[in-house]
Amino acid sequence: MFSNLRIGHGYDVHRLVEGRRCIIGGVDIPYERGLLGHSDADVLAHALADAILGACRGGDIGKLFPDTDPAYEGADSMVLLARVMDYARELGFEFVDADCTIACQQPKITPHRDAMRANLAHALGVDVENVGVAATTTEKLGWEGQGEGIGAWAVCLLQKTVKEQRMRIYNSATHKKEEFQPIESGKVRMYVCGPTVYDNIHIGNARTFISFDVIRRWLIASGYEVTFAQNLTDVDDKIIKRANEQGRTAAEVATEFSDKFIGVMRAANVLDPDVRPRATKEIGPMIAMIKTLIEQGHAYAADNGDVYFAVRSDPNYGQVSGRNIDDLMVGARIEENEDKNDPLDFALWKAAKPGEPSWPSPWGEGRPGWHTECAAMVHRYLGTPIDIHGGGSDLAFPHHENECAQATCAWHQGFSNTWMHTGMLLVDGEKMSKSLGNFFTLAEVLEQHSAAALRLLMLQTSYRSPLDFSWERLEGAENSLTRIAGTVENLRWAANHATADADEAASEAFAAKAAETRATFKECMDDDFNTAGAMGAVFGFVTECNQYLEQAGDAADKAAVLAAADTLAELLDTFGVELPEPKVELPLGLLGVAAGLVAYTGDDVDEAAAKILEARAEARAAKNWDLADAIRDQLKDLGLTIEDTAAGTRIKTL
Repeated sequence: MFSNLRIGHGYDVHRLVEGRRCIIGGVDIPYERGLLGHSDADVLAHALADAILGACRGGDIGKLFPDTDPAYEGADSMVLLARVMDYARELGFEFVDADCTIACQQPKITPHRDAMRANLAHALGVDVENVGVAATTTEKLGWEGQGEGIGAWAVCLLQKTVKEQRMRIYNSATHKKEEFQPIESGKVRMYVCGPTVYDNIHIGNARTFISFDVIRRWLIASGYEVTFAQNLTDVDDKIIKRANEQGRTAAEVATEFSDKFIGVMRAANVLDPDVRPRATKEIGPMIAMIKTLIEQGHAYAADNGDVYFAVRSDPNYGQVSGRNIDDLMVGARIEENEDKNDPLDFALWKAAKPGEPSWPSPWGEGRPGWHTECAAMVHRYLGTPIDIHGGGSDLAFPHHENECAQATCAWHQGFSNTWMHTGMLLVDGEKMSKSLGNFFTLAEVLEQHSAAALRLLMLQTSYRSPLDFSWERLEGAENSLTRIAGTVENLRWAANHATADADEAASEAFAAKAAETRATFKECMDDDFNTAGAMGAVFGFVTECNQYLEQAGDAADKAAVLAAADTLAELLDTFGVELPEPKVELPLGLLGVAAGLVAYTGDDVDEAAAKILEARAEARAAKNWDLADAIRDQLKDLGLTIEDTAAGTRIKTL
C-alpha cells in the first residue's frame, strides 16, 4: 500500500559571520551577523532541498548546484529549492509533506516562522499546510548554543506518481486505440492466422509472426495468462497445385512445409503456440458449423456439391474491414455458369475433384473452404468471442471479414473484441517480388544474420506501419546488438573490477535512470505495443550506461551497474532478443607472453592479463613506446588486442 511513498532526511549547517545577511526560509532576518556560504546560505532551504533529493534518490544539493560554480554565487535558495522540486517531479515524484527544525540560539525564529512556511510552500508549489517549521535552542550547548552557526533538519515525504494508463490497443475494426479490457479478468485468448504450408515462409510472413510473438510476450510480462492459438492450413488449392507439380500427395507437401515452418519459427525465437490445430484434423467441427449456418438460413448447398455462405444474410458484414456491400458489388466478378446465388457469396465447402484430398459430408465428398477453417478452430479451442484476433493486413479482407461473418451468424455472439493487423514489409522501398529479385525467405535471412538482429530491426518500426527491409539495415541492427551486448559486458566487468569507493550521488542518479528506463519502456509498450519508443528508451539507457562507466572509472557502484546490466538484458528478453554471448576466455598462451614481458610466474590467465595491462600503462606513462608496441605485437600474435572501454582497459580476442 505504501510502496509509492518515499521519505527523505536533510541536514545543513552554516557559520554565522559578520558582513553577511541572515536569510532563513527565504526571510531576511535583521541580525548583526549572517550565514556564510556560496549562495545566500539559507540553511533551512538547503536542508529541505536535501531531504527532497534524498527521498527521490537524487543525491544532495551540492550535486545540482556545486559551490565551485560561479553561477550560484549569492543565489536565491528559494529559486534553488524550486528547481530541486522540479527535478523531483521530472523523476515522477510529488510532494506530500515536510517538517523542518531550525537549531539556533539567536536570532529569534518564531516571529518569522509563518513567513518561512509560506516561502517554502510557494517554492515547492504546495499548500502551506504541507510544510512545517519549528525552532529550538540547544540550551547554549555546542556550536549552535555558542552562536557560532545555525543548523537545520528537514524530513519530507514524497509520493511516486503512478500514471493510470491502462494498456491501449489499436482496433483495426474501429480504426482507433481502445483501452484493453479482457473478457475474463487476467486472461487473454488470442488467435493469429498461421501459414498455408506449401512453401517456405518469406520475411513478409515472418514480420507478422514475430510482431505477434512480441505482443504475446508483452501480455505475459504484464501479468496476463495468455492462451495463444495458431493454425496450420494443410489443405488448400496452393498445396494441391504444388503437390501436382511435384508428383507428390498434398499430405506430403503439407507435412514437409509444416515441419519447416515450425523449425524456422523456433530458429527466429518465436514461442510455440499453446494450441496448433491443423485444418485436416478439424473437419468435423467445420462440418458442424456449416450445418448450423445452413439451418439458420445463412448458407446453402449448390447443385454442384459446393456450399456457400450467403453474405447478404449477415446485416453486419463489413464490420471488420470497413467494406460496404454496395461497393463490393461494383468490383464483383460474375462468372459464367455461376452456381452461387450472389456474386459476393463465398465457399464454405468445396465439392471433391478427381485426385484431390476429400472428406465425406452431408453434401458429398469435398474439403473445407479457407475461410471456414479458422472460424471453426477458434470456436473449438478458444471459444467465442476471443480477446484478440491477428494477422497480416492482407487478411483483413476477405479472410477475416468472412471468418467473422460465419462465427457471428453461427453462434450469435461476437467473434473477436479486438482485431489487429501488421503492416506490409518492403524491401529497399519496393514490394517484395520474385520477379524483382528482392524475395527472401526467413531461412535465407537467418543463414546470414542472427534472429536477434532481425527482431531488433523489426522492433524499430511500429507493427502497424510498413517496414522497409534491407541488408544494410539488418547489418546496422547487428551492430546495434553488438553495442548493447558490449555495454552489458562492460557493466558486469566493471562490477567485478571496481577498486575505489563509488560516488554515492552519481550512483543514485544512475540507478534512477535505470528505473526511468523501465518505466518509459512499459509506458511505450502499453501504448499499442510501441516497440519503436521502447527501443528508443533502451538505446538511450545504453548511452547513459556508457557515460556513467566513463565517469566512474574504477569507482563504479557494483549494485548499480549490475542492476543496469540486468535492466538491459531483461528488457531485450521481453522482446525475445537474445544478446550475443561474451567472447571466449583468454588463451593459456598469454601466460608465456606475461612471463617474457613482465616476468610473471603464476598460472592465472586473468592475473597475467592484469599484469600486462599494468605494464602497458606504465610504459605509456613513461613514453616507453618500444615496450608498449612490443606488448601490442605479442598480443596480436595470439589473436588478442587491448581494448579501452568506458568500463576500463582489458585484453580481449580480435
